[in-house]
Amino acid sequence: ENNGNGNCTKGYALALTNNPSASTVGSINLNGENTLTGGIIVKAEGAVDVTTNSADLIPAPEGYYWNEGVLTPIEITDAEALIETTYGTTYYTTLEEAVEAATSGQTVTLLKDVEIEIEAGLLINKNLTVDLNNNKITNTCSNGEGDVFRVESVESPTTFTVKNGTLNSQDIAIYSAGNGNDVNTVIVENVVVNSDWFGIYHNGSKYGANITVRNSAITDTYEEGVGIYLSGSESWNNAKSGEKLNSLTINNSTIKGATAV
Repeated sequence: ENNGNGNCTKGYALALTNNPSASTVGSINLNGENTLTGGIIVKAEGAVDVTTNSADLIPAPEGYYWNEGVLTPIEITDAEALIETTYGTTYYTTLEEAVEAATSGQTVTLLKDVEIEIEAGLLINKNLTVDLNNNKITNTCSNGEGDVFRVESVESPTTFTVKNGTLNSQDIAIYSAGNGNDVNTVIVENVVVNSDWFGIYHNGSKYGANITVRNSAITDTYEEGVGIYLSGSESWNNAKSGEKLNSLTINNSTIKGATAV
């Protein structure tokens, strides 16, 4: 509803709003297995004291996160990434959260150097751009695994662009795969890639990929590693009657490895 102070709260399960002259909206405790269909919206000028023991069941509202059960505003200095839309800017405490929250066609912008510890890498299964914003992502998995990005198509082809920064991996920096629906597109622009098995690896067992590398430097240090690996499948190509084959475009870039390409 409209609360008379410009705060539209219709459609939310819990709306926290107050008169701008008030100092606080009070205290709210959400314990137990609560379900808040429609989520929470905060439209309050004063302090908001909201606590829960089931933060994993209640998504935090835009601009907030659960800090040990306390609903806490995300400060710009706390955020690793942001997404800008026509409705404003949303900050995320982790890059992983931003990638998961992004919708197809959006851009996730990195705000600082970040470390991840995800063996399979950050999953990209929608059309997405990650602007590193002159920062770097390092996968710190200690077991010799740890991709930075894993690009997969689900029901339709995926187009993924990463630009303007550095990717560090002890394994594969960018892994591309899919389920045979169509051809993925991977664009690497103005990026330094450091890997220790494959810089870019495309698994072509079921489908192809269009890979473009522009104004970038890929260095793989594994003794039998490859800068860019782009595989095809004879059975897949035959099934497609030779259509939609792999393509690789390299412009103004340096590729290094035991085998470059």
